Amino acid sequence: DSPANGICLAHQASGEVVHIAPTAVVVNEPKRVTFVAPTPLHPGDYKLSLTTQYAGSSTLLKEPRTCLFDYVLAVQ
Repeated sequence: DSPANGICLAHQASGEVVHIAPTAVVVNEPKRVTFVAPTPLHPGDYKLSLTTQYAGSSTLLKEPRTCLFDYVLAVQ
């Protein structure tokens, strides 16, 4: 329920952060997340981050944690 939870794309040159709407998430499983990127995205490199309170069981973490992915999404 934390407002920090969700998926974000951070533009590497400008620092602009694009939040992915929950309605754009197609698959949300512990080991796989699929979403539709919003349009338009400005050209450039983006880093993907996912913030969650999921703990791998039926209980949630008290504080959200963020995973920053190593891969860069290039938009042209």
